[in-house]
Amino acid sequence: MIRYWIKVLNMNDNKYVPMVYNMLLNDLQINALVSGIKNTLQSLGLNNAWIFQTVGNNKLFLELVKRRVDDQYIQKLYEDINSSSRAKTYKLFANLKFQPYLDILTITKYRKAMSRLKMSSHRLQVESGRWHKPASIPISERKCTICNKLEDEFHFIFECSLYTELRDKYIKSYYWRHPYVIKFKELFVSEDKVMLQHLAMYIAKGFELRNIMLHPD
Repeated sequence: MIRYWIKVLNMNDNKYVPMVYNMLLNDLQINALVSGIKNTLQSLGLNNAWIFQTVGNNKLFLELVKRRVDDQYIQKLYEDINSSSRAKTYKLFANLKFQPYLDILTITKYRKAMSRLKMSSHRLQVESGRWHKPASIPISERKCTICNKLEDEFHFIFECSLYTELRDKYIKSYYWRHPYVIKFKELFVSEDKVMLQHLAMYIAKGFELRNIMLHPD
C-alpha cells in the first residue's frame, strides 16, 4: 500500500490517478486506500510524510516503514505472550529467532514432542485443566496424580517421580538434583546437539509413559 502511494506521489500531476488521488484527499472517508495510508503512517510515527505528501528518498523511506512495522509486530507479540495465561513456560525462552532444535531433532516424533512441551500443547494438568467442563479447574488444583503437586512443564521435567528412571537416563543430574527456573531455561535454550536429543527423547517417552499410566486400557 505504501509502495503504491509513493508511486502515485511521483506521477505527473496531469495523469488521472494523481488527479483522483488529490480529489480524495479532501474526503478520506470515501476511500479506504487513502485513509488506510494516513492511518498507517500515523501509527508508525511518520505523520510528517502524510502532512507534506512527500517521503524524500523512496528506498530509505520504505526501509524505515518496514523496520517500524517489524518493530511494532515484535513488540505486540511479546506483549501478548507476557499477558497470556497459557504462555507461562514459553515466555521463558520466547524469541523470533530460528530454534536450533528444529534442525537438530531429525526424528519427527521427538521434534514434535519438544515443540508440544515448549508451546504448552500437551495434556499435562496445567493445560488440560483449562478444558474441563462446565468450568475450568482452578490452576492451584491442576495437580499431578502421582505427586499431588501442580503438574506443569517444570514438574514434568524435573520433579515427578513417575519419570525418575527416564530423568536419570536422559537428563544430566546437574539440572534435576537442585532444580530451579534458571536451569529449566538453560536446558531448553541449549544448542548442544546431544543434550537436546536426550531432552526430546525424555519428553516423548515421558508423554507415552504418562498416557499409559492414566489410560492403561
